[in-house]
Amino acid sequence: MNSNYAVISEATVVNIIVWDGEAELILPEGTTTQIIEDGVFVDIGYAYSKKKGFYPKD
Repeated sequence: MNSNYAVISEATVVNIIVWDGEAELILPEGTTTQIIEDGVFVDIGYAYSKKKGFYPKD
């Protein structure tokens, strides 16, 4: 099943993609992905931390 994922670089969302979480995914160096749970609003430019999750930058 496909889900929305944030592509994160230096704690900032740089892209949002649809991915099944399993197929090979080639990302730019220094980026990671984080699944976006249903009902959570995320946009490019948002910050991400494991403690706070996604949030707008000040």
